[in-house]
Amino acid sequence: MAASPGFVGRARELSRLREVVGGDGRLLLIVGDAGVGKTRLVIEGMRRLAVDGVVAVWGACLPMRETLPLLPLADALGELRKVDHGDVLKSALAAAPRYVRDEVARLLPELGSGSAEPVRAESGLRERLFAAIADLFSAAARSARSSQLSRTCSGQMPRLSIA
Repeated sequence: MAASPGFVGRARELSRLREVVGGDGRLLLIVGDAGVGKTRLVIEGMRRLAVDGVVAVWGACLPMRETLPLLPLADALGELRKVDHGDVLKSALAAAPRYVRDEVARLLPELGSGSAEPVRAESGLRERLFAAIADLFSAAARSARSSQLSRTCSGQMPRLSIA
């Protein structure tokens, strides 16, 4: 596949990204100094993976003094909500344990039941949220995989959504 205009010299990084995504990796963290091309690398890598039929979502931090520690997860969940008009997220939520919807609604309030209870300060709350997100992404991967298989059989190409 030809590289995008102006994207050169990252064959090793793109190869590693493809290895991680194609293997058993569950999280890919790209770090580096400001301005070295991290975002561009991710966008180019995701574009290439989409051509191969991979459905990918991503989240990013904002360059702010204050931190919003769950913003990348909320971004990724928002991206997941856009894939296949929300069908992948709906299928994932249906397949995941009930607590997942309640926990994920803390980051995407529109998923809530409408009777939002105040968040209680209890031990393990953060771990429960992270477990719910991991369960949701696992269910989404299974849902996207089965959706891709059916689309491939019908001649439709899977798509990637990047906001």
